[in-house]
Amino acid sequence: MRLTREVPSDPRLHRTLPQDAGLVPQRMDDTGPGQDTVTALAGAQPGGRFVDFGAVHLVTTGALSTLGARPGGAGAVAARFRPNLLLDAPGDPEPGQELRLGDVLLRVLVGVWCPG
Repeated sequence: MRLTREVPSDPRLHRTLPQDAGLVPQRMDDTGPGQDTVTALAGAQPGGRFVDFGAVHLVTTGALSTLGARPGGAGAVAARFRPNLLLDAPGDPEPGQELRLGDVLLRVLVGVWCPG
């Protein structure tokens, strides 16, 4: 791995999923615990900003609380997810929802939390 300001011609994200089946999002039901995934990075364009996915990553206190209540979730702390923002909210905002933080307006593109 290397850090770069230049977008590769075919950017891809390689992930290894957690060994605990309860931590694998339902949207990835075709992939099992501990398996590797490789996906194309949408939105990365030469000459533009290049980040893992989005310029802002937020986590809610409600999601952390729900995760912490699950078996094996006792260590659910915000630092584990390395968010840019920790939002004090009972649940996650929905994709498409807009959040105003001072002078900044954020639009939620993706929600990855799968409660249950």
